[in-house]
Amino acid sequence: MPTREQLDEAWAYAREYYRDADVEDSFRLLADYAPDVFVGYMSMRRGAFPIDEHGSRLSPRLHELLILAIEVSALMSPPPTYHAIKAIDAGATPEEVAEVVALCIVLRGMISYQQSGRFALEAAHRRATERVGGEQQLPD
Repeated sequence: MPTREQLDEAWAYAREYYRDADVEDSFRLLADYAPDVFVGYMSMRRGAFPIDEHGSRLSPRLHELLILAIEVSALMSPPPTYHAIKAIDAGATPEEVAEVVALCIVLRGMISYQQSGRFALEAAHRRATERVGGEQQLPD
């Protein structure tokens, strides 16, 4: 059984990384009924997804693009929009997200685009549009 301090640290990491009350709520029952799993998962995740750049040799942008490629290739369901948005927030462009999606098509076929990639690209486009405060021009 984890200590109160370990649970608090796990929650602090989850809140800082996700910054989304819905995602936080999705972990509540796991933390209540299987606190060892919750603390262990957040500890592992902290190692793979450090909050600051000091814990990783990869930039947050590259981290998110790599995770997005894995999710699109794996045909994640629901579609992997979260990491597409996180990639844009970390400085990626919709063109970079499109390139990741294109690589997945080569590796996994058009099904990766239809089931995952297009949703990720749409989410990246929407987020980039929000960040510039209006209409995002599509590339020529």
